[in-house]
Amino acid sequence: MILDAEHGDEGSHFYFLPPMVPDPGATGIFDTTQPAAVQVCELIEMSTDCAGPPIAEFNVEAGTINVSLEDEHYIALWHAGDFFLDLTKLYRIRVVVGQQELGYADVQPVDNGKALKNLETGEVIGLIDNRTLPIKFRVEEGAIDLGITIDATALTTSQFALGGIGLFPSATPLVLDLDPGPYTVQDLSGGIHGFVVTATGLVSYAPEKEEYFDGAGTSRLTLVGYDVIIDATALTPPTFFIGGIGGFPSAVDATLTFLPGVKNVQDGSGGIHLFEVTEAGTVGYEAVKEPFFDGLGTSRLTLVGYSIIIDATALTGSFSIGGTGSFSTTVPHTITTLPGIKMFDHDVDFNFEVQEVDGKLFYEEPPDVMLFGLGTNTLVVQPIEGT
Repeated sequence: MILDAEHGDEGSHFYFLPPMVPDPGATGIFDTTQPAAVQVCELIEMSTDCAGPPIAEFNVEAGTINVSLEDEHYIALWHAGDFFLDLTKLYRIRVVVGQQELGYADVQPVDNGKALKNLETGEVIGLIDNRTLPIKFRVEEGAIDLGITIDATALTTSQFALGGIGLFPSATPLVLDLDPGPYTVQDLSGGIHGFVVTATGLVSYAPEKEEYFDGAGTSRLTLVGYDVIIDATALTPPTFFIGGIGGFPSAVDATLTFLPGVKNVQDGSGGIHLFEVTEAGTVGYEAVKEPFFDGLGTSRLTLVGYSIIIDATALTGSFSIGGTGSFSTTVPHTITTLPGIKMFDHDVDFNFEVQEVDGKLFYEEPPDVMLFGLGTNTLVVQPIEGT
């Protein structure tokens, strides 16, 4: 099947163009502004449903769809030879903007030009298996349902949430049909922020949000956010984590873009700690965290951590600290971590804590090993005599 303004969807202001179909002679006003995407999927036999996720995707935001102002079309190049197409299957090309499907065209791959001539033109698009199909289409003003575009592409989070509606990917701008009224939005690292869709279908929000929102008085809300640098280079664990977003290497500074709100950070060894990105875009945290955090009132959070010494020279082989690494028992080791409960692993496992208030050690004596250093920053591990 083919569905566009020339094939079964008259008045939709969306057209496929040659070489996929004959020239429709469209005369409406060409719309150059849409974040259009093309998805290609395999159809289930005797169905109009896709057999799985798209086998190919193109979109304007990624630059894999080009917009020609001179020729007034959008175009993506589908190189069929890059895919293992089943010549017994049909494939569907879907053109979408946000959640709105503008149209589709079904493709029958064939192995040669003779087979191509036997297809019913106008019913299905023919494609010789190793050729490139220019997916060319035209979007005119009036093709897009009125709605609010949410653009969260600047944020580090892979998803954003609209309160009471759901989670949505941040990778491309999303067009949503939102009724007039108040809404809340947040990135997954934390922080809920309100905006309003007015009776005329435009975005409104408090003036103080202008630093991290954009689009007041338009139908597009851009979540600009604030850039915050996280410096974890002093820490021994190779990875640190931001709740709701993911892990990042500790070896280099990470520039992350957040909406304001309370966030949590931990290094790979364990221990979750809260900090805030304020409405002004600066870092905030409780004064008690000053020994192991730095950067209060700036846009850079440095994870200073606490340094502890682990002396396991009475043991043999190596030991490991969960989420941190493996260490030889031949010499004592200095390890810098954020406060929290850590796991020591040798022949036996036990937990110990780097305390938040002063970085000193706390533990409960395990039954299979002797520990020394309670209340200090040096942990000495010795085997029990006779073991």
